[in-house]
Order: sequence, then structure tokens, then C-alpha cells
Amino acid sequence: MTARSPDGRAQTRALSVDAERDQELDEIALGAPATLILPSIAPARLVFRGVDGTPDPLLSSDGIDLRFGDTPVYSSPEANQVFLGGFPSDLREVVVPPGRYRVLATRGPEFDLTETRVDASAGQRTRIDLAAPKRVLTTPGWVSADLHVHAEASDDSSQPMERQLAAFLAEGADVIVSTDHDRVSDFGPLAAQLGVAGRIASLVGSEVTTTVMGEETPWTAGHYNVFPLRRDPLAYQEGAPRHEGRRLRSVIGDLREKSPASLVQLNHPRGATRANLWFFTHLSVGSAFDPTLPLGHRSNRSLVEPEPARGIRDLDFHAMELLNGSSMLRYRLTRADWLSLLLQGEFRTATANSDTHNARQIIALPRNLVALPRSQPFDQHRFLQALRRGQVCGTTGPLLDVDLDGAGPGQRRTAPTGELRIGVRAAPWIPVSRARVFVNGDRVAERGIAAGEELRIPLTFARDAFVFVEVDGEPGDLYRQVAPGFTPFAFCNPIFVDADGDGAWAPPGLPVTPPAAISAPHSVW
Repeated sequence: MTARSPDGRAQTRALSVDAERDQELDEIALGAPATLILPSIAPARLVFRGVDGTPDPLLSSDGIDLRFGDTPVYSSPEANQVFLGGFPSDLREVVVPPGRYRVLATRGPEFDLTETRVDASAGQRTRIDLAAPKRVLTTPGWVSADLHVHAEASDDSSQPMERQLAAFLAEGADVIVSTDHDRVSDFGPLAAQLGVAGRIASLVGSEVTTTVMGEETPWTAGHYNVFPLRRDPLAYQEGAPRHEGRRLRSVIGDLREKSPASLVQLNHPRGATRANLWFFTHLSVGSAFDPTLPLGHRSNRSLVEPEPARGIRDLDFHAMELLNGSSMLRYRLTRADWLSLLLQGEFRTATANSDTHNARQIIALPRNLVALPRSQPFDQHRFLQALRRGQVCGTTGPLLDVDLDGAGPGQRRTAPTGELRIGVRAAPWIPVSRARVFVNGDRVAERGIAAGEELRIPLTFARDAFVFVEVDGEPGDLYRQVAPGFTPFAFCNPIFVDADGDGAWAPPGLPVTPPAAISAPHSVW
């Protein structure tokens, strides 16, 4: 028998049970907990790390200690971090096992970090003395957005919407899109009620979700976000798109008729295993997309098969989630799919989102920077236009500024030559050390770069092309503490080059050389 306190302290007793009589157990004394009084620095995220042998605390524990074998299964609120939004519901104190803790405060990549050490003594209430993070970077002409957020309406989350809203404020982001599984939820009324509607723009959406792969379902269309939608509490699934037994193209066709302004983003399209999550792993027909082969090849043909009545294809979504959470492996796998489409003339905006479900994940990390001046009220129409055009950079911290003689991501440069300018800014806790330049998927340059520096690289184009840039760095101690598992990284959507000046952009086509023969240092394949 194990007795467990809310702060994680426990005692286990081995019992000899006599079924013939009642037994009285000896008293179990877990000892007094320690209480830490939180600083009044909202909005901010506080991260608690144990030091000097003290383990990381598990805050807001339900005490169940559920496990599958040795793997713990946490409830949505359980984490070693607290999000302060400045709401009446914010935690004012936390109970932790006695020990020594390192407490860090962050407010997203545009702010610095603050930290302190605190001794938590049994039976004592100790106030955490910690300054609020200060803004060190601004992003004029850009808004930050997370296009993939879950909360209590999802079947795999019990995170209250108010907690997610507090977390979003704590991360300093601008635009939140609600994407609960096959439900339509709206952060807007809650933001208005809490007095933060002027600080956060809310778009209503839904994640269309396949749950079964097998003979029982004729089509498995993966996961994809649709936004904006109109929430209808009296409609089936509150107005979420109907998708059961239907191909992706049919759902896209319905949306074009009923909600033409809606944007469709394919979520985490590729994974390392076969699962209903990854659309490019099964293409709804049981075979995987091969990025080294043309779209018309039998392996890929289903993507471009038009629906007989409306001519819509499975490929006619608007955006692809290249970076989902912290996984750089899935980014590299999906990047090959994205480039294959680009080379064949099918541009889809590349995005980066948190896909957060619980308090252990970090909302708005990664995030998108979308080219749009801040305004009141928020200009939803121009925001969606910028997303469709690819005027977007994705980031886990570094702020990337790229242009080719004035043409930025999603825009066109008409000339056979140009100078590529790469600027990168980052808060002191976010390391940046490398920049890579890709033309038509081939890496043509790699340079060292530090935050605050700018590179200028001359480029020459023999034919129409596209250019995109990545920057990254090695996570240091502070970055690992507040963004565990992440890599400091940013990418931009392509700049299109009309090299021959004919007023049209001609896709380069897939490489003639089989990708397996392309040397790894010079290609993303």
C-alpha cells in the first residue's frame, strides 16, 4: 500500500492481510510539505527544477501515479511549470517536497529570462523573489501565431481553456487558433470575459481527426486543421466538418462551398511509423507518398486524382505543418515531402505549431511569424491572406529576417541574380550559430552567424528557382531548462525567383539524379 501526498512525497508499506478479521494499520506520517508563494509577475511561465539532489517537482498532481509498466501517465495539469496569465484563477502558491529548487521565469522568445534559487523547508511558507522577464526584441510588421492548440474539448486533453489562455499570454504570442479534435471551440468569449481580447486574437477552428485505419473505414485522411469556422452549439460536432468515410478532397470541396475563407492545414503529415496521424504515410489509400517520384506515379497518383463532381484533389490543402512540437526528425521527413511538391509546382505554406494538449507542453513553441502589421481590431482577412501566400517564418526562438533584394518569404524576385540578406535576432538565452541557404532544395551555402549579425550572399540563377533559409544553434543550459527537448531553430518559406523575367514562375521539376545519389551535405533529401 502506498500513501502519496499532493506534492509527491510517498510511503509504501508491505501488508500481510488476514481476510478473517479487520486490521488496524499503524499511522503513516508523510511529514510536512513545503509551500512556495509565487511572485506577482504575470504574465509569465515559471519553470521549477530540483537542484543538489532534489528531483523536479510534479505540480498540480492528482496523486494517482498511473503507470503503464514503468512509463508514467500524467494528467493534463501535472507538470513542473506554472503559467501565470494575470487571471483570478492563477495559482498563488505551490506545494513541493522539501528541497532546493531553481526557478526560472520566461515570457517567450522576445523576452529575457530571470531566475533564482529557493530553499523549500518542511512546514514553511517561502516567498519566491523573482523579477519579471523584460522584452529585449520587437517584431514590427509581424505577428506570432500558433495554429494548432488543444484544450478541454479535445478527447485527449483535460486542460481547461482558461489555463491554455493563461499559458498563451505567458508565452507572449499574438494569435491563437483553437483546434480541438472534431469539435469547434472558441477562446474569444473567454478572452473578452477576462479582459485580454485586445492582447490576443482568437480564430475558431477544428482538427479533423481520423481515429481508425483498417477495412472498417474506406478512407483515412490523417489529421488536418480547418480555420476559421463558425461554432454552432446545436450542430453536429458543433459545426466541425463531416469526414467519416470520406476522402480529404471531399471535405475540402465542402469547405470551398460553405466556408470559402477557411484555410486547411495538413498536420504532422509524416512520421517514422505507420499510423493514422501521418497522412503522407498512407495517403488515405494504404500507400505512402514517395517524394522522389512524380505526382503522376502510381505511388503518388491518389493525391492528384480529382473528385468527379467538383474536380477537387486530396492535394488541394493550403498549408503543411513542417515543425510540430520539438521533433526535428519529423521536420526533416516532412521537409522532403514539401520540397517534392514545390519542385513540381505545388506550393503549400510551411508552418510551425505547438500541438499542445497539456501543461507539460509549451504553447506557442514552436510558433509562426506571419507578415502582418499589428492592428486593432485584428485584421483576420489579411492574416489569412499572408498565410496562404507563405509570408511566414517558423521558429523555436530565433527571429529570422530574410529577403532577396527586397523580396521576402512568399514573394517573387524577377532577375537572374540577387543578393540574399539573412538577419537573425535572438534573446540572450537562445543560441544561434549557423545559417543554411537552399536553392531548389539543394544547400548552396552554409555560414556561421550569431544573433544580431547579418549575412549577404550573392546568388545567380540559371532558371526559375525558389530560395529558403534555415538557422539553428546548440541549446545551452538556459534554453534546455525552459525548452527541454527543443533545438533553437528557424526556417522561412520560399522566395520565388523569376530568373528569365517572363512574368511567370516555372517549377524546377524533380532532380534528374536519383536523390539517393545526391551527396548528403548538399541536399535536404
